[in-house]
Amino acid sequence: MKLESIKIKNIRSIKNLELSFQESTILFGGDVGSGKSSVLKAVEFGLFGTLGDLPGDSLLRRGQKTGFVELTFNIDGQAYTIHRKLSRSVQEGLERVYQPEGWIMKNDVKTEYTTTELRLLILDLLKYSISRYKAHNKKCIDIYRYTVYTPQEEIKEILLANPKERFSILKDVLEIEKYEHTLKNLEKISKSLNKDIRNLQIKIDSIGNPEDEIPLKEDEIKSQKALIAEKDKKIVAGQKELDREKKAQESIQESYNEYSKKALELNSNHMLIQNNNNTIKENQSKIIILKAEISEKKEEPNLTPEIKLKTEKNEEEIEHEIAELKKKDKKLTKKNTELKKDVSEIQELLKNNKCPRCKQTIHEKERFDGELLEKNASLEKLNKELQEVGMRLNESESLKKKIQEYEKTTEKINRLKELIEEKKDRELDLVKPISKLKMDNQQAEKQISNTLKSYKFKSLEEYKAHESEITNKMENQKIVVDNLQFELITFEKNKSSLETELKALKKEQKKLIDLIERSKDLKEKAKYITSIAEWITNSLLTMIRDIERTNLTSTAEYFDQYFREWFNALVEEENIEIRIDPENFQPIVYIDGYESPFRDMSGGEKSALSLAYRLALNKVILTKHPDVKTRDLLILDEPTDGFSEAQVSKMQDIFDNLNMKQMIIISHERTLDSFVADIYEFKKLNHSTKVLQLSKFKP
Repeated sequence: MKLESIKIKNIRSIKNLELSFQESTILFGGDVGSGKSSVLKAVEFGLFGTLGDLPGDSLLRRGQKTGFVELTFNIDGQAYTIHRKLSRSVQEGLERVYQPEGWIMKNDVKTEYTTTELRLLILDLLKYSISRYKAHNKKCIDIYRYTVYTPQEEIKEILLANPKERFSILKDVLEIEKYEHTLKNLEKISKSLNKDIRNLQIKIDSIGNPEDEIPLKEDEIKSQKALIAEKDKKIVAGQKELDREKKAQESIQESYNEYSKKALELNSNHMLIQNNNNTIKENQSKIIILKAEISEKKEEPNLTPEIKLKTEKNEEEIEHEIAELKKKDKKLTKKNTELKKDVSEIQELLKNNKCPRCKQTIHEKERFDGELLEKNASLEKLNKELQEVGMRLNESESLKKKIQEYEKTTEKINRLKELIEEKKDRELDLVKPISKLKMDNQQAEKQISNTLKSYKFKSLEEYKAHESEITNKMENQKIVVDNLQFELITFEKNKSSLETELKALKKEQKKLIDLIERSKDLKEKAKYITSIAEWITNSLLTMIRDIERTNLTSTAEYFDQYFREWFNALVEEENIEIRIDPENFQPIVYIDGYESPFRDMSGGEKSALSLAYRLALNKVILTKHPDVKTRDLLILDEPTDGFSEAQVSKMQDIFDNLNMKQMIIISHERTLDSFVADIYEFKKLNHSTKVLQLSKFKP
């Protein structure tokens, strides 16, 4: 990763600041407290946000409500710009600083994320382990802290810490702690396996010794099978006896059925004879009655009227003629009325000799007398004609009445004749079946006689008595069969009950066998788990400890090699020797062959030892994490504090050997100006940091 630029607003002592970073060795110079470290903390905040040792209230400038960092960097040729903000708020009288959402820009596309999402995204870009960060939830991103930027006081804290604390700080980033985690996990697994073994043993003990019960159960099953076999014999014998009695019952039933069939035929024939005799008597009685009725009808007086009709007209034609005469009578009557009126008017006129309308005296009396004669003649003629029509009408109506009377009498005579014929037919119908019924009786009597003879009975009473005997015999046989069936069903039920008990015994036997198998499986499982637990305890734990020891030793040797190399490059005192304790990475100092504490060293020697420890730590961590993208970036905090001029002069060789593409050095001294390509001078004016780029050249 390469830092390209940063914009800072209201972060610690910085109000507004924009810096560009070259791919070179850069020096941040200036007095103590001028804001150099503020830029580096802003870089760390821009990448990862607030953390346990980088809280928001220590970053946001006092008195300001908001601040931000906008950092542009490049990874494998791809530029990114990340923007993080801080805001101050007061809630319920308490002031707090929090991070709002931020954003990251790639290829001019800006995407907003929550603070945590941004951190995870950066961890992924830098190839820092996200799972490791989530699992440990550390107060800082330790790979960045120990490979890129370690504040000077933190290096001294590591060096001055007691061995256990130091090893606790470093073992995780040096990937030594994973062995301890593995060992702890294995111990947990071992405890869990031992617990499983105890639980399995409890289950085995709870099962007991079912194999001891198997022989007893087998004896019970054998005894039960013998009882079932005995019941089977009784069932077979009972079934044979039942079959015999059923055959006897069937034989009796067949005899009974045949006898009953014949009895039905006898009863049917007997009833037939009785019914036929009753029918014959009934028909004979009806014949006598019908003959008397026929004779009575024949003796009735002759109702035929002596009507001689001199017309061939029928009633319909007569009715038509009457209608026509009535019309003519009506017409003549009307005309008669009109003539009478005319005659009356002429007579009145002649009597008064005046016209009744105009009241004038008439002068044509002779004409009116002539009209009166004509009218009277016409009236006389009309009256004769009316009289003739009336006579003809009376004759027609009389004739119609006679025709109706004739037809009515004729109909009555015809009905009487039909009644006589009907009674004769009924008489014939009653006579015909009598002979047939008598023949049927003879046939039935013959069949009755034959049936009685076949059974050597003389009468129907004897036959019916024998039928009662057969019925009793059949009922007795049914009782025998029913008793045998009940006895057989009882045997079957007893057998079924015994078989149910046998199934229960076999089920119990199977349960015992299953328990034996279960116990066997549990014992094998316990044995297998015991072997695993013993292997973990006796072999695997030892093997992991050996691997841990080997890795720790090799890491310590590698660390010690670089630690000595960097320290000896800075300090040429022959009486001072150093080494790394492989147990806890404690730097051990020998002066004149005697172990000497760190605090007794001179200022330059302490700084040299701190720088050597810091560079060795960087080298070892990067070796353990070869894929991280920050391996070409290094930030050194006051590396030459207390150095002599001779030690400072050796820094050029140190920088060349580090072979970093981008390195930022913080120093309040100007002794390193000649070794760097870019110099930023930090000053504090009016409580605000100002930065001046003094020079820029290629070394």
